[in-house]
Amino acid sequence: MAVFRVKKNTNYTAMGNYHLRDMRLSLKTIGLLSIILSLPEDWDYTVEGLARICKDGLCAVRGALTEMETYGYLVRERMRDSKGQMSKMHYTIYEDPVHDNPALRNPTSDKPTFDNPMLDKLALGKPASGKQTQLSKDKQNKEQPSKELPSKDGRSPYLLTSRVREDVSALITAIEEKIGRRLGSLEKMICGRWIDDGEDQELILLAVEDNLFRKERFDLSYVQKTMDEWERTGVQDALSARNRILDNHVANVRAMAAEIGYKNGNDDLTDKIVFGNEAADLQGTRDHMIKLYREGRFSDLLTWASTTYHKDILEYLPKEVRAFIEKNIA
Repeated sequence: MAVFRVKKNTNYTAMGNYHLRDMRLSLKTIGLLSIILSLPEDWDYTVEGLARICKDGLCAVRGALTEMETYGYLVRERMRDSKGQMSKMHYTIYEDPVHDNPALRNPTSDKPTFDNPMLDKLALGKPASGKQTQLSKDKQNKEQPSKELPSKDGRSPYLLTSRVREDVSALITAIEEKIGRRLGSLEKMICGRWIDDGEDQELILLAVEDNLFRKERFDLSYVQKTMDEWERTGVQDALSARNRILDNHVANVRAMAAEIGYKNGNDDLTDKIVFGNEAADLQGTRDHMIKLYREGRFSDLLTWASTTYHKDILEYLPKEVRAFIEKNIA
């Protein structure tokens, strides 16, 4: 495997050109890999840390890392703690792809390998407490022998358990049913990453539904972007996600209706469009039922719950309101 050195005294980086000439890689992936190879060894090697120095953000960084893994430039391994339990993820970035380098598949003692360890603490975009992401301009990059080597066949030594494989398969099937087409190999790998990272499958499917309007332009990068936004704004469960989707949809309907009403000089037309929208009516029903509960008007609340045509209304109500209704309505 090629060895890279960062020569800070002359402010340039010496690296191999294998990945620069690899026609399989996108420009985005070539660029990110070059950035990683140029960083000092004491830098914050996390997904969040990389995203902070890249204009494209978390979604683009994750996509590039996935492509690196596809073509052998990145190997992931789930580490174990002192009790033997699965813990954080360990990434190893290679300057030459593992699958194409016989020396990596059969390393010898006189040819040590080198890596860039990157812990997956921030794989979901959560900042590490008290840790600043910055480049060290004064410290030279020093070569360190790799602690972990890829398996003999060049693949990641981390193997999915049968339960995880089942979860990945179920997620892939559910997404394919929603989008009406088969997922490609790269998309299936993304699904595996989501399961491996412990993402809530219900949240994933809700994020898929939220992006179905893209139709032919739909791909999982939009789903990842939605999930990243939810995480940044505190959406942590399916209830919050459903209500966020509903509120955003109604806001879009109101904006569209206002524009139509303005162009026609007719405010009544604006109200007619909004009041006739099913999502807006669902939002209004939800808000009114929450108000009834908070005001202690429980009899009226149960009447609304029994008569509304929104059969999925309970999925939009706070847990305590839903529990009360389910307890008092047979």
